[in-house]
Amino acid sequence: MRLPQTFTVNVEIAALNPTAGDGLLGFLVPAGKVVRVNNVQVTNMDNDTGEMLECGCFGITTVGSMAGASAPTPQAIKPDINASSGVTTYAAGNGGLTTEPTTWGREIDRQGWSNQGGYFYDPRANERIDDRPTVPAGEYFFVRLLAAPSAAFKASVSITYTEETTAP
Repeated sequence: MRLPQTFTVNVEIAALNPTAGDGLLGFLVPAGKVVRVNNVQVTNMDNDTGEMLECGCFGITTVGSMAGASAPTPQAIKPDINASSGVTTYAAGNGGLTTEPTTWGREIDRQGWSNQGGYFYDPRANERIDDRPTVPAGEYFFVRLLAAPSAAFKASVSITYTEETTAP
């Protein structure tokens, strides 16, 4: 059985300007794995105009014909570990996914945030309890922008997660 491995997947979106509700970055967990989400970040890299936006982390109930995504490669946190992540990643372009999932599922987190301060989801804030959401095999996890920005901005989106094998 392989030890748990921690990865980060990042995407830089040159001119993020989606409609409200668009998916930005996510993954599908493969068979025999479980993923624990360590943190999620969405940051504005170039816009000096302050505005409030809304972002959240969601599962997907029905994928449908999700389209408009690239597949960034997750990077291992420890460079001495020669391991590759088993998750399938999806990253949206400037306008979000061109075809959204049919049905968004469970809401894991939702926050209003200043686009100058960024969105940061850290379920490990309470060190005594492991509150990291678990995403089982066959399920999707996505970061979703819930309020459309008034103007496009250069965005950085990242998810750090720990991947574990569920069976020997």
